[in-house]
Amino acid sequence: MELNMDFVPQLPRDSDQLKQTLAKAHRNCQEMELVGLQ
Repeated sequence: MELNMDFVPQLPRDSDQLKQTLAKAHRNCQEMELVGLQ
């Protein structure tokens, strides 16, 4: 899984909490897309 980090240049890219937040948002987005396709 590769996340686009261009939209958060002001945040530390090595922050574990940031990675967790982005991963969670990415999963939520994928789930919403799956629901929308059904």
